Amino acid sequence: MKAWVLRIRKTDKVIFDRIKNGEKTVETRPMNAPESSKYYGQMKTGDRLVILCDGQRLEKFVKATRVYKDFEKYLDSEDLKNILGEGTTKESARKVHYSFGRERLDKYGIIAIDMESR
Repeated sequence: MKAWVLRIRKTDKVIFDRIKNGEKTVETRPMNAPESSKYYGQMKTGDRLVILCDGQRLEKFVKATRVYKDFEKYLDSEDLKNILGEGTTKESARKVHYSFGRERLDKYGIIAIDMESR
């Protein structure tokens, strides 16, 4: 079992809080190059997630992962309320994700990570 550190920006603490209280059950990350030292494509069921935000730490476990090479397919396939909250539209989800860097999303895709507590 591998441990993955996922950092959430202080400005996005609401995301951390939603994970902590169980409202957010799916975390997403832009995929990266396979030769990267932190290649999310190697993430497996049972791996530990160490989620850090503004000095706080939370531990979850990988329940399942789905890799989408096509970002639009991700938007069509995932239940966006589990990722970004109630009332999220495809357009608002697109804006949020693109704010983290559209180039990586277009080049490598995105991973959806189902999280669980143990």
